[in-house]
Amino acid sequence: MKQLVGVIGLCVLAQTSLAEQPKSLDLKSLSDAVSNTQNSANQASGLMSSLTDQLGISQTQAAGGTSALMALASNALSNDNAAMLKDIIPAGSGTGGGLASSLMGSITNMDGVASAFSKLGLDPAMINQFTPILMDYVSKNGGSELLGQLSSIWGG
Repeated sequence: MKQLVGVIGLCVLAQTSLAEQPKSLDLKSLSDAVSNTQNSANQASGLMSSLTDQLGISQTQAAGGTSALMALASNALSNDNAAMLKDIIPAGSGTGGGLASSLMGSITNMDGVASAFSKLGLDPAMINQFTPILMDYVSKNGGSELLGQLSSIWGG
């Protein structure tokens, strides 16, 4: 059942991706969109695995903590840099999905991140363990130019 839901989700994301860039719908376009979506999901899955393995937390806690930090960064970064970060850590691919969107306007400082961590059952002190993992991930996935800004935002 989980696989069916995942495939349906990939199809919806692929359709959304195609809708953003008007072009004729053909099998290659759909296949490319699904492939790109799967690559993003695999990337995000790797990040979630790193967090759960290294920190001994649940998938939900990893996704929620990442979403909280992403929300803060998205609010603090320029639109271009926020978009770049979202390309590196896709919000809908295992990183909390709608949670990141719902948190977007409400987390404007580290106190908001700490509150989100508490609600997830995480000690806010774990923020200092999350940020190096996220920054390493961003660096390894084409976002090295964001590291200085993220360090200032996240205090990493």
